[in-house]
Formats: sequence, structure tokens, C-alpha cells
Amino acid sequence: MNYFLNPAISQSKLKELKRSPKHFWTNHINPNRELPTETDAMRFGKAAHMCLFEYESFINNYIIEPNIDKRTKEGKLAFNEFLTNNTGKSIISNDNMIAVKHIRNSILNKNTASVILHNGLAEHELYWTDNNIACKAKLDYLIEPSAKFPNGLIIDLKTTINAEPNEFAKSIYTYGYYNQLAFYCHAVKTVYKTKDYPTFIFIPVEKTAPYECAFLAGDEVMLNIGLHENQKLLNLYKSCMETNNWYGYEDKVQTIGLPNWAINKLNLEEVAS
Repeated sequence: MNYFLNPAISQSKLKELKRSPKHFWTNHINPNRELPTETDAMRFGKAAHMCLFEYESFINNYIIEPNIDKRTKEGKLAFNEFLTNNTGKSIISNDNMIAVKHIRNSILNKNTASVILHNGLAEHELYWTDNNIACKAKLDYLIEPSAKFPNGLIIDLKTTINAEPNEFAKSIYTYGYYNQLAFYCHAVKTVYKTKDYPTFIFIPVEKTAPYECAFLAGDEVMLNIGLHENQKLLNLYKSCMETNNWYGYEDKVQTIGLPNWAINKLNLEEVAS
């Protein structure tokens, strides 16, 4: 079965459940749900991933959109002919083609890349069962357990605005990347029956010049928090399935304050002034 058609629980599905069971039901169970549409950011990220991890496939499957004025009759005919002649290929703008190639070169020009991007499996799918719940994961790049990496090594590419480590740490929290890290690490440990969890390295890379990147390994605290949250979410999913109660946000007035990090920041600024 196609990975995306497989109904097993994925990290992205858990992310929606974390928002609320109602969001999960709306996007994955509702028989009248709308199919998700691919955004420009998603298309760019997909192209960047393939350019880095599957370069031959990228060259064979992507074609630059011609500079044709589609507002004219002649332009429409010419563009339709272009589509017909390139059926099945993904179209990319010239600017985005240049950008994803810069991203690839920026990463591969680092010495670290020659160590961790070697003899791995790109877009590797894993399937397992957790507490009788079918789960799935699609890893950007996996080096299977070996003498060099006894528990395996997972690489995850993230296109971003700012790849500076302290800034990217905020993205890890905001976008729940730590949940993804834990979900994938648990998948590898479960499927390959390793002694411990694999190392997980984020490669955040900037989408604009100078296309700088970093190699950031998630620490044990991040892993443990993610594992704990993911298990709670899987239990919640099981409970919602059994009770068919897909609730949303609480229906009551709630008191809200600034998050702790904002309070600490404001307090520090007050002291500094």
C-alpha cells in the first residue's frame, strides 16, 4: 500500500491530535474531509529533500518552468505543449531550482556531511505496532544499525529562515520537532531491535543566501520529553477510538497568562534596563 494511503498513525497525525482530537477527526476520520492541498513551502521542501538525498531522481523528475506568458493564447498553447511533453515530471521555477541546488551544495561542502550522509537509505519507510496501534514513519535518511552506528543514525532536513542553533531550538519547540525526533527514534529501536535509541541529527538549512546550515543532534532530555508526550498521545488516540469522543478545546472561560519563557525574557530586560 502507498505510504500516504496507509491508515497507520504517523508523527504528523499525532501532531494534529496534540492540537485536539477534533482536529484529528476532521482531517483524518471525517468521511467528508477535504484532501489537503500542497503549499508552495511544501513543494519547495520536497524539492530540497530530493535534491539532497536522491539527486539522480531529482534531476530525472524535476524540470524548470519555461518563461512563457500564459496570459496570451499563444502562451497557453505553448505551456500546454510543455506539460504534454513532460508528463509525470515536477515543475520548479528557475529561482527555486537555483535555491535547492545551493542548499545541496551548502550541506555537502561541510566536512560533517561526508561522515553522516554516506551509505544511508533515503525516504525510508518503517511500520510497527505500539500497544496494538499500527504506526508508520517515513525517515528522510537512515543509516541502519552497523559497527559505526550500533543503534543507527537518523538525519532530518529542515528548510528554515534561521539555522543558527539557538534560533532553531525555538523551531524545535514551536513546531513539535522533538515529538518527531522521539517518534522516529522509537520506530528504529522497535523495528531493528537495537539496544538503545539511534542518534537523531537535524540539518536546518536556510532557504536564502548564504544558505547556511547546521548539524544538530537532539539531546537525551529532548528525546525523553518527546517519548513521554508521544505515548500520552497514542493513549489518547486509543481512548478516542474506543469512545468515539473526538472533543475540541474546553468549553469554559479559562485564565491565560504569558508563557514562562516570555516572562523570563521580560524580567531580564527589566533588570538590564
